[in-house]
Amino acid sequence: MKILLLLVLTFCATGTLFAQTFTDNGINYEVTSPTTVKVGINNSFNGNAVIPSNVNYNSTAYSVTSVGASAFYNGIGLTSLTIPNSVTNIGASAFYNCYVLTSLTIPNSVTNIGVGAFMHCFGLKSLTLPNSITNISDDTFNFCIGITSLTIPNSVTSIGANAFYHCYSLTSLTIPNSVTNISAHAFSGCLSLTSLTIPNSVTNIGESAFYSCSGLISLTLSNSLTSIGASAFTICSGLTSLTIPNSVTNISAHAFSGCSGLTSLTIPNSVTNISAHAFSGCTGLTTLTLPNSITNISDNTFQSCAGLTSLAIPNSVTSIGSAAFQGCTGLTSLTIPNSVTSIGAYAFADCDSLISIKIPNSVTSIGADAFSGRFRYRLRGVLPKGALKTVNVDWSTPLPVTPLFGYIDIPSATLYVPAGTVEAYKAADVWKYFGTIVEQGTVPLTLINLNAKAVSTGTFWCR
Repeated sequence: MKILLLLVLTFCATGTLFAQTFTDNGINYEVTSPTTVKVGINNSFNGNAVIPSNVNYNSTAYSVTSVGASAFYNGIGLTSLTIPNSVTNIGASAFYNCYVLTSLTIPNSVTNIGVGAFMHCFGLKSLTLPNSITNISDDTFNFCIGITSLTIPNSVTSIGANAFYHCYSLTSLTIPNSVTNISAHAFSGCLSLTSLTIPNSVTNIGESAFYSCSGLISLTLSNSLTSIGASAFTICSGLTSLTIPNSVTNISAHAFSGCSGLTSLTIPNSVTNISAHAFSGCTGLTTLTLPNSITNISDNTFQSCAGLTSLAIPNSVTSIGSAAFQGCTGLTSLTIPNSVTSIGAYAFADCDSLISIKIPNSVTSIGADAFSGRFRYRLRGVLPKGALKTVNVDWSTPLPVTPLFGYIDIPSATLYVPAGTVEAYKAADVWKYFGTIVEQGTVPLTLINLNAKAVSTGTFWCR
């Protein structure tokens, strides 16, 4: 009983000792052990904070080993900061909202920087990171809009979520070969970043990691990447060319959506999945090479790629998703391979320049309005003179479909069908509205009367 009481009294005394706080030269400290202290709460601190490596209190010398969580939180009067070599840890939100802090050198003694440690340090322009850290935590430098250049030391293996989110002024970034993971939103909104090399050590790029880096014009991706995260490079509108390494097997949703400056794209045969909206809104894209390794073109994948003039769908593809190529207004011809069995709703809607379409008999399902006209015409309720001239189908029996060609002038177009099926197509819903339905191999012949003063034409059909 006496031993238990002694232990309790010792614990209480020790706990009281370790919870003690004191102030030295205007900075508050908290005792953490008989020989160490951490920088405590200093929310109202103004001016230059020089943290010493040692402090004395009640005739006891203490080593300063840590800057505590929220130590200078909302320290809007903190103008400069000196961290000693004795400090190994900087706690979460330690310098959050220190708006006027302009420069920062973190010593090599520091091995851990907590979440949001320097978040919203708007005035921070100069930053030196030590070789002693292995991880840059989530939100560490979130919204540090004054930082212009950054060299990440080669001790770092991971960059946390939102670590440099909206660092607007960042123009230069060096990521070392030690980094293997770049987390979600890590550099999202770094509008001034112009070039980026992601080293071969990186195997993962998280969701929205470089979202809206609109100034980015040069991008080199790691040869070790297997997946590109959702929205990883969305709205990188300055990007003009892109080489996807043949290590990549998956391109996630919206990965390069809105990269309006991108003009050419080759997707390697290693890629087996391209998710929805992956390249939607790449309005400058004129050249596209799809690999034989994909079996599905997902919903909205190339929606609004208005610059695309030709398209070769590989014969590995079995399905084309809804709105996959909607709004590809530069596309003039379309041949769907005989591997395809389904075409989703609005898959090729609003393709204003489409002149010819060829659909094989392998297709057993076509979604509503797959080839319909521009939405603006649908709103106005008018029938424009479209570009579509010919549609070639291979079904011996007309495929039952819902309306496919809304607000397309199909009465002025020709439908080519297999031999002996003309009457069946003339009686079938949707297909019967074509102005001319003829057997495949029938060629229009136009006779011109050259002796007439006014040139007249007549159209005949011959086999």
